[in-house]
Amino acid sequence: MTKTEKVILVLIVSLFILPASVKIIPQFVNVKWPLPQSFRDDLVGVTIDEPRPSLSLHSWFTREFQDQFSKWFNQRYGARSFFVRMGNQLNYSLFNKSYMNKEHTIIGRHGQLYEDDYINDYCNPRGVMPLSHMETLVKEIAELQYLLARNGVTFLLLITPSKAAIYPEYIPSNLCHAGPSSKRGYSNFVLLLDTHHVNYVDGHVITEQATQIEKAPLFCQGGSHWNYLGTYYTLRALIDKLNGLLSRNAGMLDLEAVNVDHTPTGTDKDLAELLNLFFPPFDYVVPHPVISKKGSTEDLGRLNIVGDSFTWIPIELFNAHKVFKQIDFFYYYKLALHSFPGQQSLPVDVAKIDWANTILKSDVIILEVNESDVTARYASAFVSDALQYLHNVSPKS
Repeated sequence: MTKTEKVILVLIVSLFILPASVKIIPQFVNVKWPLPQSFRDDLVGVTIDEPRPSLSLHSWFTREFQDQFSKWFNQRYGARSFFVRMGNQLNYSLFNKSYMNKEHTIIGRHGQLYEDDYINDYCNPRGVMPLSHMETLVKEIAELQYLLARNGVTFLLLITPSKAAIYPEYIPSNLCHAGPSSKRGYSNFVLLLDTHHVNYVDGHVITEQATQIEKAPLFCQGGSHWNYLGTYYTLRALIDKLNGLLSRNAGMLDLEAVNVDHTPTGTDKDLAELLNLFFPPFDYVVPHPVISKKGSTEDLGRLNIVGDSFTWIPIELFNAHKVFKQIDFFYYYKLALHSFPGQQSLPVDVAKIDWANTILKSDVIILEVNESDVTARYASAFVSDALQYLHNVSPKS
């Protein structure tokens, strides 16, 4: 073996051994590596734990064992995260591309990150519910609102905004040639809500208007969800709407100041983390609003809210400022029930929901849908189940 070949061999072996040592050695010796945290961290995102395969003649000759062993080993190989991050960094830095998150993350202009579902809804919607079917759903929502009102419960629909619709100027031009599509479900949905007199708050319109006021972003560069500043404007309108519907004075949220830094946390960097890079693009503007509740110490009673991941920040602000006495959050309706204050979390079996002590004991029920999916399955499932129960309930006298 020549000297050059020996050097190449050492480099190849080192390339495999050194990254693995970053993971393995700290398990036996208390050592701090002089490397960025992202070199040492596990990958971010949902992973399915691969079981250790069992060897048999059948599994060997059918190659089932080899395939399962490969998946099991890859998940436990100490250098896996290192090599995945290395490949991701090359694709991100050289080709402005990410293969993580099942390739759903889109890198837009000026480093803005999007999820492709939101871009598709805004620019090129497919499979939109026919108008007649959408009207049937809205009529059911209106009926739910009526039946709840007969039982002393106020209903409100909350439409949350999508990043693609609020900041379309950063979407790659090859994905959005001619601006917003006229076929969006959101546009038809809002018209039908007005036609059938459904109580709603349109977070898209409110957030779009807020972009003309605020210099700071209402969706952070590395996040998929609205940030606290973006959420504030819609919640202020929502509380004002409920004050009128309930004939109460629960005060108003007030924006005292907006502090800005370049240190994203939580959902302000959810997409940036999913890139799984050595050097994540975390250096961008993050607003931190200082919010208070003024005008009254009264609350709006008990809230039951059904919604998706855009509901977390509103609930956090509701809870922090005691807008409601109690909050029960049905996450995607069927996934989990989170209760505040106390932050208790329980699994949900919709067949066993105690409707009498949820719906009929509420002061307010909010159904949240994002503008990118206004006919979400969890929303229609909740409306259907609630109607089935309420049809058999006598109205309060």
